[in-house]
Amino acid sequence: KNNQWEANTLIYTDSEKYIDLTGDQPVSYFQVIGDEVYYSSYDKNSETYSFWKVAIEEGATPEQLLDGTQVCAFSYVDGLIFYDNYDQWYTLWCYNPSTGDNYPVDPDNHSLNYYYILNGYIYYECLDDGGMYKMSLDGNSKEYLFSLSEYGIEHLENLTAFDINDVTFLSFMGDD
Repeated sequence: KNNQWEANTLIYTDSEKYIDLTGDQPVSYFQVIGDEVYYSSYDKNSETYSFWKVAIEEGATPEQLLDGTQVCAFSYVDGLIFYDNYDQWYTLWCYNPSTGDNYPVDPDNHSLNYYYILNGYIYYECLDDGGMYKMSLDGNSKEYLFSLSEYGIEHLENLTAFDINDVTFLSFMGDD
């Protein structure tokens, strides 16, 4: 069960048994990656956020990966986890589960709203100027694409990117 506003527990079922993967620990955002679940959690007592992973198996112990970091929506690409870091004004960060490295992707520290990763690029709405951008996964190559205001849009409600015959299409919906 998942609800970003009311954190819930994470239950796995194979239709014969049910496994509570997180116990009484609240879960906000989650994603299944291989045989593990990565998820964000909020501790009401300490008022801190954290990021975890747990194996999908009975009796597995959750492992804390990041403490004090509010991981909102995140994507898993080539062994790396890209996420918008709410604590850093929605900047895009990258976490490497293998090494523990955690760093901002965009050297300009733009705040982003929705983003989508496709073919080695991150397509995103920049909250700072209302523009759509394309940036390489390492943040070294960034390109301004257009202003959302050209389409009468102040902010996006969703964003998807897809590729047809080497042409990238963006599908998005505005706030109206």
